[in-house]
Amino acid sequence: MPTDRRGAQNRPGNRLAGEQLIVRQPKRKVSKPVRQTESAPVPAPLDVPAILRRAIRIARRPAGPERRNGILRVLFEHSPDKRQLLRLAKDLPTASWSLRTDHCGEYHELCIGREFHLLCVERIRNHPRKLQRFCEALIRHEAAHGMFTDHLAECERACQEKGVHWRMLNVFEDARIEHLERERSRDPDTGEPWRFHWWCFLPVPRTTDLPGSYFHSLINREASSWARFGAGAPRWLGRPGVELRVRDHYYRQAIQARRTLELIPLCLEWMSEFPRPNPSSNPQPQS
Repeated sequence: MPTDRRGAQNRPGNRLAGEQLIVRQPKRKVSKPVRQTESAPVPAPLDVPAILRRAIRIARRPAGPERRNGILRVLFEHSPDKRQLLRLAKDLPTASWSLRTDHCGEYHELCIGREFHLLCVERIRNHPRKLQRFCEALIRHEAAHGMFTDHLAECERACQEKGVHWRMLNVFEDARIEHLERERSRDPDTGEPWRFHWWCFLPVPRTTDLPGSYFHSLINREASSWARFGAGAPRWLGRPGVELRVRDHYYRQAIQARRTLELIPLCLEWMSEFPRPNPSSNPQPQS
């Protein structure tokens, strides 16, 4: 019967004299050097003052053959005392305009909030060039207040006498002055309005059931610059017919007002039609 040579050699009793058993040690595993992956570069910190300075230069530039006149230069030409002050404010969330007085007379003070970039959507927030465009739109909006808004002391006094919340009046005034600014800056060749493009920078709700939110969306979508006011407006989920009332009555009346004080009766009408549960909780027009 044939024997298995491999099995016989592996048994201790079958080893030949002087034979050495060669035991092969397993190869030592040497780990290959792990290639260090380069980490993504850390973005440079956002230089908000530099963004503001560039936006101011654009707002102050003179008109040229292929560019518009800077909005601060336009405000300068409309100012009686030809004085302006634009500064970066730490405690301001967005921007503001006011007409102040000193020993030399009246001057326009425009303030931009130091953290204005936090209002933008995520894709804009860390993009310096797009943030500069947003800052330019903010400056243009506040300069439009300086050109078209009535004296603030007179408006505040009228609000106190009629029981109108100041922020409610300011919302209707925003719609009015932006409409006037778009009409002022229409392209002479094409007739197209120069839009602010708020919907590119700020979050816009897709649906809403609040009249106040719907009115804000009409401002952000610059409804008066399109063929119909409802273009781009959020889907209305509230009581049927309310959106038509907000769009075709309140928004239309706001942009057609000739002065800021003409918005006071419109605010009173809004407060009567859309009463708020707690008037002191939110001074904006809300249902």
